[in-house]
Amino acid sequence: LKSVYVEGIRNVAEQDIEHAVSLGYRIKLLAVIKRVGGEVEIRVQPTMVPIDHMLASVGGVYNAVMVEGDIVGQTLFYGRGAGRLPTASAVISDLAQAARNLVNQSPRRVPTRLQAQPTEKIRDIGAIEARYYLRASLMDRPGVLGMIASVLGAHHVSIASVVQKEVRAGEYVPVIIVTHRAKEREFEAAIREIDSMREVGAKTVRLRIEDLRNT
Repeated sequence: LKSVYVEGIRNVAEQDIEHAVSLGYRIKLLAVIKRVGGEVEIRVQPTMVPIDHMLASVGGVYNAVMVEGDIVGQTLFYGRGAGRLPTASAVISDLAQAARNLVNQSPRRVPTRLQAQPTEKIRDIGAIEARYYLRASLMDRPGVLGMIASVLGAHHVSIASVVQKEVRAGEYVPVIIVTHRAKEREFEAAIREIDSMREVGAKTVRLRIEDLRNT
């Protein structure tokens, strides 16, 4: 568990949800597991997914698990994951299965021990590559956006689009930037440098983007 990167939704604001929709995405709390080369990438974080993808429609007490195979493509397992009746159903199902196993004299049918070590290396979070959404609070004056672009460029982070929806001279305004694919380690270094600038009025909010495709 200590190898799994975990990030909650504490820093996601209503305006980020609105900006995501305007960009064609919805924000979902995802657990992502990928095999990349000889390593396994495991992370839990709020993620922007395309608004027309099936995962974007999962809401309320519903949960979904999407599995993608190289031949079968994407498959989705969908159902209620919370609430007293779904929880009661899961508990009764477990009890019924345990009783059935005892009646059939197979109480150890499911192994109780897991392999102590994973067969593949867990990938360091700094090594992953993704596209990013960031909301920066910038002083509204000439040259500031150029400074931000220079910092990102110095860390090998390329800008795909920029949106500034409010203009109030002399004040801090939210600027939305979407990047091309970049390494997490380089992107985080850029964000730390940006947040240290006096032209930045608040900690920069950033979200990873998963550009999933429908089958």
